[in-house]
Amino acid sequence: MRNSTPHRRRFKNYKMKRCPKCKRTLPLDNFWKGWWMCRDCGKLVSLRPNRLATKRAYNREYVKEHYRSPIAAARKAIGYAISAGRLEVPKTCQKCGVIPIRRDGKRAIQGHHHNGYGDKLNVIWLCQSCHRKAHLLATP
Repeated sequence: MRNSTPHRRRFKNYKMKRCPKCKRTLPLDNFWKGWWMCRDCGKLVSLRPNRLATKRAYNREYVKEHYRSPIAAARKAIGYAISAGRLEVPKTCQKCGVIPIRRDGKRAIQGHHHNGYGDKLNVIWLCQSCHRKAHLLATP
């Protein structure tokens, strides 16, 4: 007849950990990797109704601001036009003429929508310092 006790309980040196929230000593299988509390306490904390509603509201606002904004649409259109070959990125800054290169060797030229985001593909290509100056001058 087979022993009904799980394999880990047969050995005395199985690693255990104490949950500081519920004060129970449990095997390491009951803890998520990197978490300081057990899985049961973690589920209770992460599924509180108020916290969940707040998190959902925050995510809705984040998506609206970062993914559905005219700025995000313009960036997406620029990226698609570059990858499709309809828009070519110059190697030099159109304002100062410098060739910006990052430390890892990639290009560091940035597209600036100088007439707003309405015309998505109407950009001038600037180095980082000229782009920063253009934004600082544009702010009232």
